[in-house]
Amino acid sequence: MKKNLQLSLLVILMITTTTTTSFLGSLIGSNFTSFKGKIFGSLNEYQIPPNSNKDDIFWAQQILGGNGRYILWFRHGEREKWTGTVTVFDYFDVNKNKNEIPSNWQPAVCLTPKGIAESQVVGKTFRALGVTVVNVITSPSCRAKQTALNAFGRVDQEWLEILHTTAIPIHQQKPMAERLKQKISSLSSTYLKDDGVIVVTGHGNTLPFYEKTLFIDSHVKNWAINELGFIIIEITPNGLIAQHSYVDFYQFANTVLEFTN
Repeated sequence: MKKNLQLSLLVILMITTTTTTSFLGSLIGSNFTSFKGKIFGSLNEYQIPPNSNKDDIFWAQQILGGNGRYILWFRHGEREKWTGTVTVFDYFDVNKNKNEIPSNWQPAVCLTPKGIAESQVVGKTFRALGVTVVNVITSPSCRAKQTALNAFGRVDQEWLEILHTTAIPIHQQKPMAERLKQKISSLSSTYLKDDGVIVVTGHGNTLPFYEKTLFIDSHVKNWAINELGFIIIEITPNGLIAQHSYVDFYQFANTVLEFTN
């Protein structure tokens, strides 16, 4: 009796397992092709990754498709957080007649090994995606220059006006904003004839602080970008429009990179 009961239970378990497996197999089989197509298809049908949204997809398309003229304003890579005192260290780093940075200051104003590696990943990603960079502009701070050099292998121009506003005396901030606007406007008039993007490696608080001076319009929902996050600025005949922010670089990269083997 006991053996018969065990045999009956085993038969029921086998039938249940077979039915469930068959059901899941048909479910997966009917949906796998369309699911795979969404992941590996064009960006128009791309499945939205975690922490991303449809705006991320749209603006990635604009950058990759060359559908406009854009400035990509990056925050520099990782540095050690010497909050507060970093503004003084930055003064001696970037001011006229500056001396070479003492080695014990470098962690405050320069990139960490992680910051260097992640900057290199930015450049490698752009090259893999075929993004043409026509101009690389940087803040004079050590970390911003290192970000440009490790990501793009060059610095074309160095602008003091890009420096983070916490390092700028209050009475100099408005003139800095006006000078930055003039420089970008002058650059934009020439750039409208070229293909590719302009890259700025700077700081996180400069743009939101100077927003009203620099832009004729803004659609950025989150100005608080992390290190190596970036903001897309569109160049138009009428002026600059702040369009979108990728809070992290990986928010952009994970949206567009696909495996090819």
